[in-house]
Amino acid sequence: MRATIRDNELRGLFLLVGLCLASAVLALVVATGIARADSGRRLFSRAIDVGQAARIIASSDAVTHYVYLPVVYRRPGLIIGCVTEAGGPLVGAQVLLQMYTPTMPPPAMTISQTVTDSGGCYRFYGVRSTDDERWEEMSIVIYGELRWRTPWVTYTAGTDYALPTVDTTGLDLVSPPPGATIALPYTFTWTARPGFTTDSYEVWFLVIPGGIATGQVGYATSKVIRPSDLSYNEYSYLDWFVRVHSAAGVGDTSERRVYFSWP
Repeated sequence: MRATIRDNELRGLFLLVGLCLASAVLALVVATGIARADSGRRLFSRAIDVGQAARIIASSDAVTHYVYLPVVYRRPGLIIGCVTEAGGPLVGAQVLLQMYTPTMPPPAMTISQTVTDSGGCYRFYGVRSTDDERWEEMSIVIYGELRWRTPWVTYTAGTDYALPTVDTTGLDLVSPPPGATIALPYTFTWTARPGFTTDSYEVWFLVIPGGIATGQVGYATSKVIRPSDLSYNEYSYLDWFVRVHSAAGVGDTSERRVYFSWP
């Protein structure tokens, strides 16, 4: 809408706007736009170059009728990755983006989530940097047959980052069966993921906080668990699972409860 302003106020106002525009042009050297309201009260914009911006600031038409503002566009940045399972893309899988900080509970906090598309891929836009005085690293959690976590990495806002393709094909826990009572030492067994010969497997027991890791055994299907693996603690029962280690991160099976018989 056109407005009538006293001459002295007008000169002061547009001097200030001109200084702001000049600073923006010189510091950023980016594409600039103008916005104006016409007599029909419709708002519209168009792109201008640096020279045109200078001419607009000095033009009598601008001084008489319009206020011109710089439009600065910041590219949001993209984090992308894809997931496969059982030989094809994993569609509709839940994907979490988590940030890590050692100083705040919980140390890993979900800040965004999405699902994989028809090609098995996920995307996150406009993610903050990991060096913003709160977060240190980021990671992706994917819920397939295995609950997968990608390696922790740093990220700079506004950049594109492609993570390696993850395959969440699962494996089966074999022995001990669910709810079994066992005496240690005992051989825990599972199936291997066919074709993923660079995997390394590890038996874990859930203990709050964290858990008990018993050591990687490579591309194997068994591990003898001894009392020393549990630090000689005589637990009445524990939930156990197998963790898959690979270059693309780690994947966990579902848990299974086992009871212990002690001498």
